[in-house]
Amino acid sequence: KDLPVTFSSYGTGRATIKGDMAGFMVSGVGGITIENINFLGPGPEKGGSGISIVNETPTTVSGFRFLDLEISRFTNSIYIATGEIPSKIQNIHIERLSAHDNASGPSLFGHFAVSSARSGDDYGLRDVYVGHSESFNNTGSGISNMGTGMAFMNVENLVIEHNKVHDNGGDNLPPKEYPNGPSGILVYDGRKVTVQHNESYHQHRDPDGP
Repeated sequence: KDLPVTFSSYGTGRATIKGDMAGFMVSGVGGITIENINFLGPGPEKGGSGISIVNETPTTVSGFRFLDLEISRFTNSIYIATGEIPSKIQNIHIERLSAHDNASGPSLFGHFAVSSARSGDDYGLRDVYVGHSESFNNTGSGISNMGTGMAFMNVENLVIEHNKVHDNGGDNLPPKEYPNGPSGILVYDGRKVTVQHNESYHQHRDPDGP
């Protein structure tokens, strides 16, 4: 069910939420706005997420807005993932996010097991916007498949614009185990994707790799 709920700081300044496994976590619920909050984790190697949105129900949840946030020292700054088909998440808006000193920046994943080519273009994530944000110093922390500034998989209707993505990676598994290395902006298995007016620089491979 999609519920119109807003979580925000009040008064002067910005509230800080310290989390162990997650600063904020919901499952199977939409209609969530989070704005003007800092999330501080226990360390990027600990396995938690600043914000975790998961839908494992056989339904579609929609309506997520994340605005004016700072997320640091988690494994994933923002982690959004669906379960198996027909689970879906749609209408995700991320703007003015500062994601730094995590193992990885925002990571949004649709259906893991079945690609869109084998599912009749049935994408797990739809209508996603990420803009005017900065993702930096998300080093990987020695964890598999980490170290990317922004990662998107199995997404339809995706806009990534006016972001700064820099100085990510550098503490990844050796290239033989993780040959692709970290990326500034990674989009895999997407359709109707627009990437424009971004700055991406100084992404780092493992120092022992080629």
